Amino acid sequence: MVSTLTQGVFATVYKDDYADSDNYHRILFNSRRALQARELTQMQTIIQNEIARFGRNVFKEGAAVNPGGPTINNSYEFIKLNTGTYTLPTNYSTLVGTYFTGATSNLKMEVLEVVPAEGSDPATLYVRYLGDASSGSATALRATPGETMTNGTVTLQAQTTNTTLNPAVGQGVKFSCGAGDFFAQGHFVFVQQQSIILSKYNNLYTGVVGFIVSEEVVTAADEPALYDNQGATPNTTAPGADRYRIRLNLIDQADVDSADSFVFYANIVDSEIVQAVSGSDDYNKINDLLALRTKEESGDYVVRPFILKFDEDSATANYLLADISPGTAYINGYRGATNTPTVIQVPKPTATQTVNNQVVAANFGNYVVTNTLVGVPNVNEFERWVLFDSTARAVGDSIGTARIRLVEEDGANYNMYLFDIQMNTNKSFRSVKSIGGETGLATNYANLVLENSQAVLKNPNNNDLLFPLPNQRPSSLTDISLQVQKRFSVATDGSGNASLGSGLLSAGQVWTNTQQWVVVNLATGANISAAVTITGSGTTTAIITGTGIASGNIEVLAYVNISNATSRAKTLTETTIAQPVESDGNGFRWVNLRQADIFDVKRVRSVDSNGDDLEGQFRLDNGQRDNLYDRGRLILKFGRSAPAGNVFVRYRYFQHGAGDFFSVNSYSIDYRDIPSHTLADGTTIQLRDVLDFRSRIDSSGSSFSGATAKVNPLPIPTDLIQFDATYYLPRFDKLVINQEGTISVIQGEPSFDPKF
Repeated sequence: MVSTLTQGVFATVYKDDYADSDNYHRILFNSRRALQARELTQMQTIIQNEIARFGRNVFKEGAAVNPGGPTINNSYEFIKLNTGTYTLPTNYSTLVGTYFTGATSNLKMEVLEVVPAEGSDPATLYVRYLGDASSGSATALRATPGETMTNGTVTLQAQTTNTTLNPAVGQGVKFSCGAGDFFAQGHFVFVQQQSIILSKYNNLYTGVVGFIVSEEVVTAADEPALYDNQGATPNTTAPGADRYRIRLNLIDQADVDSADSFVFYANIVDSEIVQAVSGSDDYNKINDLLALRTKEESGDYVVRPFILKFDEDSATANYLLADISPGTAYINGYRGATNTPTVIQVPKPTATQTVNNQVVAANFGNYVVTNTLVGVPNVNEFERWVLFDSTARAVGDSIGTARIRLVEEDGANYNMYLFDIQMNTNKSFRSVKSIGGETGLATNYANLVLENSQAVLKNPNNNDLLFPLPNQRPSSLTDISLQVQKRFSVATDGSGNASLGSGLLSAGQVWTNTQQWVVVNLATGANISAAVTITGSGTTTAIITGTGIASGNIEVLAYVNISNATSRAKTLTETTIAQPVESDGNGFRWVNLRQADIFDVKRVRSVDSNGDDLEGQFRLDNGQRDNLYDRGRLILKFGRSAPAGNVFVRYRYFQHGAGDFFSVNSYSIDYRDIPSHTLADGTTIQLRDVLDFRSRIDSSGSSFSGATAKVNPLPIPTDLIQFDATYYLPRFDKLVINQEGTISVIQGEPSFDPKF
C-alpha cells in the first residue's frame, strides 16, 4: 500500500526511527550538540501521532469534519467531435470559457470543459447552450450532428454519426464537491473544490462517489517553490526541505483498486444524490458512548416512518423498484436517516415449483329441490325456464324466469341449479311453486319442494363459478381431468335399447357416473330414470335398456369424464363501434359495447374517432358477472348529459376460443396484466388464481345458443377437478436500515410457506 511505502521512505531517506514502543514524547535539544535532521523530523512525528491518537478517538477514519457540499448536474450537455478534418489545438484548455457558434443550427454555446480522446471515446466538448446566436433566444436546442462550429479562431466539427448507441450530442452527468476537511491517515486533510464526470454520454448514473487517498513526497525537483525564496527569485542552489503531502481526489468507487484507500462521499441513484456525508455522524468514541446510552434507554425505534411503495422496473420485467421515502430511525442508539427518496431494485419471486395431482372442488350452490321432474332443461345452452306461482304449471301466472345450468339427482328428488333469476315487478321468489320450459313441450316442468309453503333457494351465497386453486400465482396447469354434465337426444332401436356411442364424445372422453343420469321420454317428457339400466361407465359406449323406451327418442342428462380437459383461449382483440346511448327510462343510461369480457377502452369520442373526447363522462362495465360473461357497457356517470348521436368507442376485449373452462393458461398477455373480478359481495378474485367456468352469452345478450356464445359444461357440484400445476413461489424479504443510514434488502428463500 502507498501508506507502507511512505513510512518506509520516512525511515530510510529521512532517518525517522521513531517507534511508539520507545515512549518518546519530547525531543530535548542540548547546547553545544549538533542538530540532527532526524530530530526535527521525529519531533513532527511525535506531535502528529499525538494529534492522530486524539483524532481517532473523536473521528472515524474518513470522517467528514467539514464536508463542503455535493452537487450533481445530470444535464451536462456534450458534443462529440470529429477530429479528422478539424483537430483540437494542442493547448485545448484555452477553449474553456470561449463561445462557439454552430454553422447549421446557428446556436451559440459556451465551452465548459474539454475532454480529449481516450480509448474509443472521441474528443468531447461540454457546453452550455445560449440559444440562437442571431436572436439571442434561449430555446432548448442542441448542435446538429456533423455541423462545424467556430469561436472566431478555432473551428471544430461535431460527430456525424448520431444513433442511440453512439449519439453525437446529448447529456452526461457531472459531480462536484465544495472545499472541506476530512480526517484521513491520521491527518485533517483539506479537500479542494473539484469535479468529475461520472457518465460521459448518458444522463443516468447509479453508483458511489468518494475520494481516493493519495500520499506522496514532494521535492524541490518536483516543485520549484521549495527552493530558497529569500530573494526576488528562487535560489536554485539552495533546495529546501522535502514535503509530505496528502490529497483527496474525487473518484467513482467503481474505478478504485483494492489496494487503494477510499473515503465515502455520496451515494447516487439514477443521477439523484440519495445519501451524502453530513459532518454530524462520523464521530467515534463520543458517538459510541451516546449511542450506548440511547440504546439502553430506548432500544431501536423509528422517529420518521419510511413509507414504501413498489413500481414496475421499466428496464427489466423481472424486477420491482422499491421506492422508499425519507425517514429516520435509531439502530443500536445510532441515528440512521435518509433525507432523499431511496430506490432499490428488488428481484421478483420468479422461482417455480410443480405440484402433481392437485384437486379443486367444483363448489357452487344456488339451487332448488324438486320432487317432480317432467322433461329436462337443455343444460348445453343454459335454457331459460319460467317461474310459476302454481304447481305443474297447470294453473297460475308466470312471475319470473331463471336459467338452469345443471340438474343433479338426489335420491327421490332432483336439485336444480339456477342463475340469472329475473323476478317480475312486485314478485318474490318465495312465491314460486314450479318451474317450466319456456319453449318446446308445454309439459316440461319441475315442482319445487316447499318449506312452510314457500320456495327456498339453497346455498344462495355460494353463487359463482370461480373455483380457487390450492395455491396462488400459478404459472401453468397441465394434465387436467373432470366430470361434466351434458344433454343428449338419442334414438331408440325399437327393442327397448338406446346406445350412446363414441360419436357423441370427443377424444379423451368417456361416459361416467351412469347411476345418476336423468333419462326422459322425449315425446311425453316422462321421467324414466328409475325404469332403465345403464351400462358402459368408463367406456366410450353407454347402453340404456328398460321399459318406457321401446320406441321414439329419449333425452339424457349424462355425465362425461374429460381426461384431457383444456383451457379455453382468450385472444386480445381490438375493435371499434359507434352506438347511441341507451336508457332504461329511470335515469340509467349506457352504451352497449356488443362484446363480452372487455379488457380496456382506448378511445371514446362523439360521432367518430375525431370527435370530442367523452372518456371522462363514462365508466367501464367490462361485462364480467359472477356466473357469466355478459356484454360490456360504458355507463354514463351520474349527473352527466348524454351526448346526442352515436358514441364512437375503440376498445379491446377477449375473444373466447375452444376449451372447457378458463384458467391462467387462457391468457396470452403479460402475467401482471391478467385481470381480476370483483364478486357481488365485494371480494376481488385474481382470475389467474382460479378455474373459471363462466360461459359467454351471445352478442344479442339473449341466449347461450347463438354463434358468439361459448358454453363451459359444468362439473358435478362438490366433485373434484384434478390437475398438475406449476406455481410461482412466494418469498418474504426484509427491508432494513443500518446505523449508517444505508437501506438494503435481505432476500428470503422462495417457498409455498416462506419465512423471513
